[in-house]
Amino acid sequence: FRIDFKVNPNKTIRDIEAVRSSLPPEITSRTNLQKYDFYPTLSGKGNAAQYVMGKYHIDRSQSFALIDDDNDLPLAEAVQTVMLPGISHESVREALKRYPEWIVAKQRGILGVEELLERILAS
Repeated sequence: FRIDFKVNPNKTIRDIEAVRSSLPPEITSRTNLQKYDFYPTLSGKGNAAQYVMGKYHIDRSQSFALIDDDNDLPLAEAVQTVMLPGISHESVREALKRYPEWIVAKQRGILGVEELLERILAS
């Protein structure tokens, strides 16, 4: 489920962090577009990518992901090449410092996505 501060103005980040810190291991939480998502730990983008690559025998060296938000970080860990058309969460900015090989688009928005997709197709 998702907690949106616009819909729940009586909730604070402190309230959400208290919930996040007390989650059982079976539940994970990430932010997406300044909203808080809670979901089963076994689901998520990273696990989905690992499943598809395993099922179809796709070598990790042939995998790409375009990411921009906190909820994309597990996906970034699962693939070889990480590309960012933009950065919409501070956790992604911090991860970029740890992974300087990640590719950041020169352009922003849809033009940044197009730039990165063209780069993938050319490789």
